[in-house]
Amino acid sequence: MKTGMCCAVALLGAMGISGEVGAAENNLSPAPLDAPIVLSQATTPIGGSIAQPDYVLKYCTETESSGDSWSAMRVVDPAFMLKNYLERHDKTRTLVVDLSSIKTTMLEGTTYGVIFEEVDNKGLASYHYDPKPAYEGKDKAVFMAEFKGKRYKIVIDLVVSLVINENEPVCPKPQLIKVNAKPVDATINRGGSDTGG
Repeated sequence: MKTGMCCAVALLGAMGISGEVGAAENNLSPAPLDAPIVLSQATTPIGGSIAQPDYVLKYCTETESSGDSWSAMRVVDPAFMLKNYLERHDKTRTLVVDLSSIKTTMLEGTTYGVIFEEVDNKGLASYHYDPKPAYEGKDKAVFMAEFKGKRYKIVIDLVVSLVINENEPVCPKPQLIKVNAKPVDATINRGGSDTGG
């Protein structure tokens, strides 16, 4: 605690703010105005740090670059994708995931279009993707989701077509991969990865 106070007093001193009040309360001598500031003592790196995921969910979805820009085909919903995967692969067949219990954050935006967050009237967030006009090809967005104390990095591959042919699917089945040999929840396949759809 004293080390933290010393650093705070030194920082205030370096900013030209007297450290006498803090010093009197903590029996510390006032910090000189030219005291060095030691930034290496910070516990969080500048810009913050990203917590490591317990799992990586690889998901692919096809979207279109032509037609109505507000088409449902352009919705990217990592929370729903995780909910859908967990419920479908629950060995007990009893898991019901409440979407409001999944908190998501975008880690990486798309390259060939714009992706932005939308919040519905229930307060649930999803994302909308607008590819560059007439773009055909692949794009990607990466999210972190938290659910029941576990972190899921959700990597969503977006396959952008001018018009989607539903009779010719282009996406592989979702895959859940365990990270760093962390314990696997009983509701998830114990094999470390799950390629079922």
